[in-house]
Amino acid sequence: MERYTFVAHADVPELELASFSMQGPRAAHYSADNAALLIPVLNVAPRVIRKVATGGSLFHALRGVSLLRHSDDGVVSTGETFSFVWGDLRVFEDGKPAAEHSIFLRGVVQVPDLTRVRKYLQELIMRGSSQL
Repeated sequence: MERYTFVAHADVPELELASFSMQGPRAAHYSADNAALLIPVLNVAPRVIRKVATGGSLFHALRGVSLLRHSDDGVVSTGETFSFVWGDLRVFEDGKPAAEHSIFLRGVVQVPDLTRVRKYLQELIMRGSSQL
């Protein structure tokens, strides 16, 4: 199964920040307008959780990150850059190092447009409810 990861620099794939799948139940998908990546369950690396626990934010830890695809053939950069703009980090509630309902916009986002974020969140939730 293919796995996707976000890294700070595409040439250092070992320094994974977060990962997700685009196959199976609760799979990630691109938005209808292809401008966002909608991820029902995002696995978050311990280094990112430590940044948040010491006063940082997921937005700053996952802004302008490179997307890599891992498969049986190896690791390949998709050439795409994304920025986290929304999600619910679960680790402080139930101990799971994951974020639910994560939304990543293409490129490096300085300030997210909350109207767009709301639209993508609705799309993510509607698609998720149709898969149940």
